[in-house]
Formats: sequence, C-alpha cells, structure tokens
Amino acid sequence: MKQDPRHTALYKKLRKTFRQTCQTKQLPCWLCEQPIDYNLPARHPEAFELDHINPVTSHPEQANNPNNFKPSHRLCNQTKSNKTHTTNLGTLSRNWLNPTTPK
Repeated sequence: MKQDPRHTALYKKLRKTFRQTCQTKQLPCWLCEQPIDYNLPARHPEAFELDHINPVTSHPEQANNPNNFKPSHRLCNQTKSNKTHTTNLGTLSRNWLNPTTPK
C-alpha cells in the first residue's frame, strides 16, 4: 500500500508555507466564507486547516499541488470530508425550467 502523500516532508513544508501565506493575507475559510483565527491551536474546530479542492482520496496525485489548496476551518474541512465542495447559489427567483409556473 502506498504511503499517504500528506505524511511526507514535502507536504508538511508546502502546508506550512501555504498557512503562512493565508495568515499574512488573512484569508477566510473557502467553505463557509467566515474569518479564520490563525492563532487558535491546531485541534480547535475553528482553527486553520489546509483543505484540498479535489480530495486526496480520489486525487492523490494532487496532494502536493498548491493550486489544489484552500484555507478552511478544521470543522468545515472535516464536514466536507473527502467530497467535492459545491457552492450554494441561493434561492431561485423563478422556476427557470418551466417559466410559466410560479415558484
């Protein structure tokens, strides 16, 4: 069985660099869009955690690709788990599939 790519020295270095960049820019959680307190301890639910846009379980080749990294809260990342994030676009203003029918 292959080693989890998130347990390598390269990944740890990339994660540290990414976290520093996110903290400097004060980037919010990409999942809930709320601020991240970068001073919280690692296991805190609202602490920073690196999330992968494409989950490592289904895309292990992208584990070390910084273009696949996003800042998240630990709890948001755990809730998303190994699924792909979908954006909620809000409530439809009308029934676009059948415009004559009221919403």
